[in-house]
Amino acid sequence: MSPLLNQITAPLGDSALFGALRSVRDALPNWTGHPVAVAAWWILGTVTALAFFLYPYQYLRCTFKTLPGPPRTSVFFGNAFESMEGEPGVQHTAWLNKYGKHVRLHGIGGRSTLLTADITTIGYILQHSYDFPKPAFGSNLLGPLLGWGLLIAEGADHRRQRRVVQPVFGPAHVKLMIPVFLQKSYVLAKMWNDLIDSKGDPVKAGLEASDFAAPNPGTAADIKAAGDDGLKIDTLRFFNRLALDILGVAGMNSDFDSLRKSNNKLSNSYNDIIAAVHAMTPMLLLETLFPILRKLIPTERNRTVTKNVAVTKEESNKLLQAKKKRILGEKQGILAPTDVDKDILSLLIRSNTSAEVPDDQRLNDDEVLAQVTTLLFAGHETTSTGLGFLVARLAANPDVQQKLFEEVSQYPEEMPDFDQLNSLTYLDHVVHEVLRVDSPVMMTIRVPDKDCILPVGQPIVGTDGKLIESISVRKGTNIYIELGYVNNSPEVWGPDAAEFNPDRHDRPPLEKVPGVYGNLLSFLGGARNCIGYRFAVTEMKAATFVLARNFKFEPLPSKPPIKREWMVVQRPLVETETKYGPQMPLLVRKRHAHEL
Repeated sequence: MSPLLNQITAPLGDSALFGALRSVRDALPNWTGHPVAVAAWWILGTVTALAFFLYPYQYLRCTFKTLPGPPRTSVFFGNAFESMEGEPGVQHTAWLNKYGKHVRLHGIGGRSTLLTADITTIGYILQHSYDFPKPAFGSNLLGPLLGWGLLIAEGADHRRQRRVVQPVFGPAHVKLMIPVFLQKSYVLAKMWNDLIDSKGDPVKAGLEASDFAAPNPGTAADIKAAGDDGLKIDTLRFFNRLALDILGVAGMNSDFDSLRKSNNKLSNSYNDIIAAVHAMTPMLLLETLFPILRKLIPTERNRTVTKNVAVTKEESNKLLQAKKKRILGEKQGILAPTDVDKDILSLLIRSNTSAEVPDDQRLNDDEVLAQVTTLLFAGHETTSTGLGFLVARLAANPDVQQKLFEEVSQYPEEMPDFDQLNSLTYLDHVVHEVLRVDSPVMMTIRVPDKDCILPVGQPIVGTDGKLIESISVRKGTNIYIELGYVNNSPEVWGPDAAEFNPDRHDRPPLEKVPGVYGNLLSFLGGARNCIGYRFAVTEMKAATFVLARNFKFEPLPSKPPIKREWMVVQRPLVETETKYGPQMPLLVRKRHAHEL
C-alpha cells in the first residue's frame, strides 16, 4: 500500500497537500454549497484518511531516520507548516545552518523527505538525472498548458528531444540573436524616456490610456524626488513585456510588440496561460493531484485555459507550417539559405530534419511546438525576474551602478556583437552576481525511480552518534535540492558570500560546483540543465547594457516593502499591494548628455 500513498502524496512535495487543504479552507466561505467545494473536501478527506491509516508504515520504512533534522511540530503534518513560513528558501536555510547539509524533514502522513545542500550529493543526482526525475506535480500542472517539451519530458523522451534541441542553443546560434536583444531593449529605453518626459502620462507617451508606469504614482515624497528627469516605474512589469517581445522575435520571428500592448492574438493567449499558471487556486491544486478532475469538473478556469491553449497551438502551428515550407524550399533549391529565417523555431525545424537525426528520433509537430512554448514560458519567467532583481541591486548599490555605467557608457558601439558584449568584464560580473544571489530558481525537487545510495561530501554524525558515510533513499522519496543555499555558500564564495559583490568574480571560487554556468546551480547541471542558459545570460547582458547606459536606478523615498513569493520562480511583490501581482518599483532617472 505504500507505493499507492507515494503515488497520491509524493508528487505534491511535503507541503503542497497541506497547501491544498489550507487553500480549500480559505476559499470555503465563497464556495459554500458549491459542488467543487464538496468534491474538494471529499477527495482531500479521503487522501487524509488514507494517509492516517498508512502513517505507521510510512514512518517505519524511512531509511535515513538518524539524519539530524527538526522535530515534527504536528503528528500528521510533520514540518509542513514550518516549510511554508517566510520567503522562498528561508526556512530551509535555517534548518541547513542548524543541522548540516543533509536534513531529514517529516512530511505529511509519516513520510520523510531529504533536504540537501551537499555539493557531492547534488553532483551525483545531476550526473544521474534520468534516475532522479522531477515529481509528477510539475508535469500535471504545466504539461496541459505548455505541451510535453524538454521541461516536462523524462527518460528516453527527454534524451530524444534534447538531441534535436541542443544544437539550436549553441553559441553560434545565440550570436544571431544579439541584434534582437538590443533592438527590443532600446524600444524599452525609448518608452521609459517618453514616460518620464510626459510625467507618467501614458497617452502622451504613445501608450494606451490605462498603461501607467506603475499601479500608483507613488507618495508625495516619491514624486518630489523624481523631479523633471525621473519617474516611479514598476520595472518588472516592463521586463515581463521585454522578455516576451524578445522571445517572440528570436523564438518565432513573430513581433508581439507587447511593450506597446498591440493586439497580438498569440501573445494575448500566451499571457492568459501564464496568468493561469500563477493562479494557484484550490481546484488547480486538486487537478494536479487528480488530473481526471479537469474533465469531470469543467471549471471556468479550465474552459479559459483550454481556449487559450487551442489559440496558441493554432497560431503557432501556422508559423510552423510556413517555416517548414520555406526550409523545404531551401533544400529543393527554390530559396537561398539567406531567405530562410534564423529564429529558434526555424533552426529547430532544420535540426529536426537533419540527416544526422534518425527518423525514429525526430520530433513530431506537437513536440516541436512544445519546445517553443517551453522557451516562451521558461525564458519569460526567469529573465524578466532576473532583470527585476538586477536593477534593484543597482539601486541599492550606487557604487556598483556607477562602475557599471562607466564601463558601458564608454563603450563606442551602441549595437555590440556577441564577442564585444562578452568583452565587458564588469557587465559580466554584475549579471553573474545577480544570478548567484537572486537566482529566480532557488530549489528543485527530484524523486529517485529506484532505491539508491547517495554519496556525501563529509561523514555525518547521526542522532544515534554513529557516522553516516552515505544515505540510503527509497524509491519515491522527495529530495529537496537547495540551489540558492549552494549559490550563497561561504565554502564556495568566501566569508562575504551573503553580500552582493560583483568583484568576487575576479578571483576563482573556493570550491567547484556541478553547475552548467559560472560555478552556480542557477541553471542546474548534468543532462537536465537549462538548455537555454546562454540565451538567458546574453539577453540579460544586452538589456543591462542598454538600460545602464540610459538610466540611473534609485530606491523610492517611500521604501515600499518588497517580499518574495514562489510563483513557479521566486518573484518580488510589494507587501501592501499584492493585489497588483509581482512588482519591482524603483525611481528611474534619465542619464544626461554630460554623463555620457
